[in-house]
Amino acid sequence: MKIACAIAVAAAVAVVWSGCESSSGGGGIEFKNVSSHTVSVSPDEGQKFASFELAPEQSRKVSISGSDIHNAFLYTPMRSVAVDASEHGKVYFYNRGSTPPTCLPFLPQDPSEPAPQPPPGGG
Repeated sequence: MKIACAIAVAAAVAVVWSGCESSSGGGGIEFKNVSSHTVSVSPDEGQKFASFELAPEQSRKVSISGSDIHNAFLYTPMRSVAVDASEHGKVYFYNRGSTPPTCLPFLPQDPSEPAPQPPPGGG
């Protein structure tokens, strides 16, 4: 399962890196912080959005020009937070060493039960 998830993430990142154009040539990106750290995001490569911070569980949508998400922003802290941009139009910040959010399985559950948690150590 870990290998399949890693392959899926690698394939999605390859598509993003290939610079596939959206029909508008740019658009809105939703940044979501699912890490336990506050993340600072700033524009890169000629982007015009204002820098901002995301506390854990916060999200923010910004407009970017172009389609290369990876050259659109910089973030800190890079040592403890990783990025998952494999879902179109979304960028997730998550704790480095844990499973990327788009690889977590969806488990239908009884609403009276607590939500399932990823295993310790990311996997």
